[in-house]
Amino acid sequence: MAILAVSLSPLACYADSMTDTVKTGASDSMHAATNEVTDTAITTQVKAALAAKPGMSSMAISVTTENGVVHLEGKVKSTGQIKDAVEMAKKVHVVKSVDSSKLVVKQ
Repeated sequence: MAILAVSLSPLACYADSMTDTVKTGASDSMHAATNEVTDTAITTQVKAALAAKPGMSSMAISVTTENGVVHLEGKVKSTGQIKDAVEMAKKVHVVKSVDSSKLVVKQ
């Protein structure tokens, strides 16, 4: 009777490597989804803050967020409104920075 010995080590290593790949892919997807949810929440909070400010032209200001950076765009009545909009956006939790380069005073 002959005994056949087979090593499963290469298969185990391959399985470990595949598991790490799947974990990394899942982690990347979860991170992207978390960023998207966070960006959406930031945008919503900034829009709510602008709408709650008396005299603020909140409908004239477009708010988008990408990776924690808030982008304000539109035409407002004064430079004071630009300053206020930037300050309100900065107060929202987890905002990394505010880009107001496309927020201008209407002529």
